Amino acid sequence: MKLKRLYLLLSLFVVGCSINNSSTSSDNIASSNSISSSSVTSSNVSSNINSSSISSSSSLSSSLNSTSSSSSTSIELKEKNIQQIKELGKDLNNGETLNEIIFKGMYVKTISDNNDKLMLFVDETGYIYVRVNNWTDYLKNRYYNCYYEVNGIISKINNNIELKYVNLKNITDTPSNFDYSSITENKQSLSEVEEEFNKITLNNKYNGVGKIVTFEGTIIATDRSDANQKVVVYDGEKVLTIIDNKKICESNSIGNKYIFTGSLSVLHGSPAIWLLSSSYISKTNLELNNYKEVVPSYFKKWCGLSDHLNPPAYNEFFTLFKVTGYVKYNTDFTTKYDLGLVDDENGTLSDQNVTRTIPGIFLMNNLSLNKQNEINNSIFFEHLNKKVTVYVTLHQFETNNRGWKVFPVDSTLRIRY
Repeated sequence: MKLKRLYLLLSLFVVGCSINNSSTSSDNIASSNSISSSSVTSSNVSSNINSSSISSSSSLSSSLNSTSSSSSTSIELKEKNIQQIKELGKDLNNGETLNEIIFKGMYVKTISDNNDKLMLFVDETGYIYVRVNNWTDYLKNRYYNCYYEVNGIISKINNNIELKYVNLKNITDTPSNFDYSSITENKQSLSEVEEEFNKITLNNKYNGVGKIVTFEGTIIATDRSDANQKVVVYDGEKVLTIIDNKKICESNSIGNKYIFTGSLSVLHGSPAIWLLSSSYISKTNLELNNYKEVVPSYFKKWCGLSDHLNPPAYNEFFTLFKVTGYVKYNTDFTTKYDLGLVDDENGTLSDQNVTRTIPGIFLMNNLSLNKQNEINNSIFFEHLNKKVTVYVTLHQFETNNRGWKVFPVDSTLRIRY
């Protein structure tokens, strides 16, 4: 009986364990299914998130691109006048640049600076130089005294606020006059002009540009060999060279007094005015009273070679010189005559064995004479090897002949016996 009860208890125990095991297994499956289902659901959520993210990213990117494209096409450069451009750039350091702008102005002159070209533009508020690194045929064929719309980047070079050229387009095709009275500085004498040259910052090649000035002067010499595109003026105290890309005056204009307006320019240490406008005042009796008396070798102490640049001070270019020497020609050439002056009768203009500067000077309007009519028109050629005195003004260094070129005032030539 006890045994039967024992069997019965054992049977009940086994059945209970079996039921419990079945319940646990079932819970595990459910749990597994639940996890799996949850995992799938989570995966779907992830998928939805990724899909949403991709969709959102794509939509955002599309929106940005659209905005960027819209912004790119809708952004317009701010148009400024020249005075406003200079105000924007006044706090720049040398070599620094600012933003790109656009302005409208008249193109009036081109000045060389090493390999760059400086295009001078003006408007009613001022002047500005636009620096061009690549001087294309398109730019070469732009007309002076026409209006252009110019794009450029504000920059500061040699303490000048400039624009780095981006592009330009014509506004007008017909040249017109410009009234410089509102943007020029009136100078009472060439001494005051000289002071402005002293304010110009030069680069390592002794090049620089400056402001626009107006002054009076009497023409005492012209460059006949170059269609009178260079003249020398005198105000009773000082002299100054004026240059242009076209004829400034007629050859018979010696003694004519004018009002000149132009921009200050220094090329390899030699100062000059680039002419912008002029107006005739009167004919004067030429009297040259203020001068410095020297011999031709006086100019030897300066050099204009690129590897030995040692130009004179500006005051030397503003000085009228009275020079006495012998008329010679450079014997290094057999097909032309380059006339000049030397100290002694046995002196020479040859640069053989000369490393820097010859002890003589070359005479403008008397260089590269190789035609009979050119020789006949030279008042110096007929006085070869003679001792003469003549008034001259300093111009530029002649690198090929290693000597300084001067403008002679022909009417002052005197033979010394």
